[in-house]
Amino acid sequence: MIGLLTLGTSPREDLENVISPIISRDHLLLQGALDNLSKDEIVALCDIPGSYPLFVRTVYGSFTIQREALLPLLTNKAKEMGGMEVKAIILLCSGDFEPFSTEIPLMIPARLVEGGAKSIAKKGDIGIIVPVADQVPAAEARWRRAGFNPIMMDVNPTTADAEEIVKSLEPYFLEQIVLDCIGYSPELQKELSQRFGLPVWLPLTLAARVVTDLYPEIRTDPDA
Repeated sequence: MIGLLTLGTSPREDLENVISPIISRDHLLLQGALDNLSKDEIVALCDIPGSYPLFVRTVYGSFTIQREALLPLLTNKAKEMGGMEVKAIILLCSGDFEPFSTEIPLMIPARLVEGGAKSIAKKGDIGIIVPVADQVPAAEARWRRAGFNPIMMDVNPTTADAEEIVKSLEPYFLEQIVLDCIGYSPELQKELSQRFGLPVWLPLTLAARVVTDLYPEIRTDPDA
């Protein structure tokens, strides 16, 4: 079993629908760090200060919550999932996280995307699309520390429009683009790749494919 750990609440059929063509649904267990919290408790988390705001979807709507407020809840949920016959956990977030305490392997998509982007970079000009404007400064600083020259744009994953993105990023000579949020869709990735003719990274599918390379028995297509 592969654990899927979302920042917000479960269920998240939209994310499972993206992963299930890669990892068989029979091998997926999705849970949320904020499961069993009331709306008032979630709203209270939004007031906790921190250094990296994250876009969090819940059954009560979407919120911006700092990484530092989420980390204890994510750690506790990961420990719970470790006792559920889970082989590894995919963190369903592309934000900048250090590994947190788990007894089983934890896949952090941000590290995979950053490594992949570095592997094909030349001058380092990169388009970074994040879900909320509050995240732009922290995300820009993160990608600059990684050695890139990021061109930033904020686009809500639930209303993302490829045409809007194309118009905003067309003036720049980019080498690649990162859809820097788990909530962006493969359809958006495909359309942007076709329009720009550039590599477009989608953290969720990248993480899922890496995990199936480590555990081939979980593949939706065993012969792939």
